[in-house]
Amino acid sequence: YGFDDFCLIGGFGIRAGYPSAKLLRGLSAQKQAQLRGRIVIALTANPRYVLDGVRAGMTLAAARRKLSLAQPFRIGQNNWYIVSRRATAGVLKVRLGKVEEVGITERLLVQTRVDQQRLLSSFGAGQ
Repeated sequence: YGFDDFCLIGGFGIRAGYPSAKLLRGLSAQKQAQLRGRIVIALTANPRYVLDGVRAGMTLAAARRKLSLAQPFRIGQNNWYIVSRRATAGVLKVRLGKVEEVGITERLLVQTRVDQQRLLSSFGAGQ
């Protein structure tokens, strides 16, 4: 699904995703050139990494108290939230009311809900 896995100390890893042809299709030539070959999403279940006070293992209710969460995308068994931030956009993967992964993504790819859906579905986010 376009991810590389990087192992960190303690057995936790970071999944880094590169833009697929499916993701790049429909983007302007300028955006395609900016994104081709770059990591565009990074996710981790490592509770040491925090996204604006939210970490893997927290409840969705606790995450809502820290972040303004829009309507999720339901993909497979997971709910995915895109969080607007200044330099990057945040990503939360939630299953059964628990934050499974936190991460960041390229803001160019999540400006609209359609963009957000394209990003998440291009990586088989339900996996």
